Amino acid sequence: RAVALKPAESLFLTNLAQFHQRAGDRAAAISCLAQAHRHTPEDGKTALQLSRLLRAEGRAQAAQEMLSVALAAPQADPALYVEAAATAQALGRLRQAVGHYKQALRLGAAAGACWTGLATALSLAGRHRSARRACARALEAEPDNIVAKWMQLRLGRLLCDWAARDTEALEEIAIALEAGKLIVQPFSLLSVVGSPALHRGAAERWTARHAAAKG
Repeated sequence: RAVALKPAESLFLTNLAQFHQRAGDRAAAISCLAQAHRHTPEDGKTALQLSRLLRAEGRAQAAQEMLSVALAAPQADPALYVEAAATAQALGRLRQAVGHYKQALRLGAAAGACWTGLATALSLAGRHRSARRACARALEAEPDNIVAKWMQLRLGRLLCDWAARDTEALEEIAIALEAGKLIVQPFSLLSVVGSPALHRGAAERWTARHAAAKG
């Protein structure tokens, strides 16, 4: 009812969008946020919520176009650049994604997650050594970042560049897999540890348990 009385009040619309989202009605949530965004296109929070929902719906191009106004604001939220990077990556625009991640880091975005995102974009662009350096930075900021550890192992395998810590990291990854904190296919895990330089036991044990659970 409040929306009908004051359609220009984006606060009412964003609150209603949250209600629809909790109820599982993503389409209605997008509709409310789109209305709010039309009234206040410079509102970074609204743009961020709307972009995430659009991207989840496979509408990355619409998300990217919508973000452009919010990103032009003098003091854009670093989270907007992270979202813009994820959107560009979904569209295969990897150079653009890398640029957005770097800008997010310059603006003070959460370092662990942002360096991990940058590593992903660099890896997809074929810049594997730069990606591995980004993984190292992610782990400096967030030593328990299991996704960064997983990527670091995969990139090390690809570059034939092993370190003594890789065996320990593999055990941590196996534990994360069992706890459901990291989702990869068994053959993918085994492909990482296929070299005799790494201990295969953890991967093989998890693979056996995964197969039994699928049973």
